[in-house]
Amino acid sequence: MSRRVRIGRLRVPLVDNPSLHPRLHGVTYQGGGQDRIELNPLLGRDKRGRALLHEVIHYVAFSGGVRLRERDVLRLETGLLSFLRNNPRLVRDICKP
Repeated sequence: MSRRVRIGRLRVPLVDNPSLHPRLHGVTYQGGGQDRIELNPLLGRDKRGRALLHEVIHYVAFSGGVRLRERDVLRLETGLLSFLRNNPRLVRDICKP
């Protein structure tokens, strides 16, 4: 299945890739007109959400010229996920048009 995720003004393809190694939850590709985020479709809902957030952080950082180590991405993922889950009303308010 292929969808798109909006990141700023970009619409980045979000692709299910069943050939990803079972330990690999997702991967981000950028450059050469082939930008996309691939996720392992065998992941459960929680792991899939974490993987998507993780790959979006990679995408945003790389697009902004920021080089993050994997452990830094993991820290941001954990913190942002906690914020999103623990503040649903605030998130709704922030996201209102």
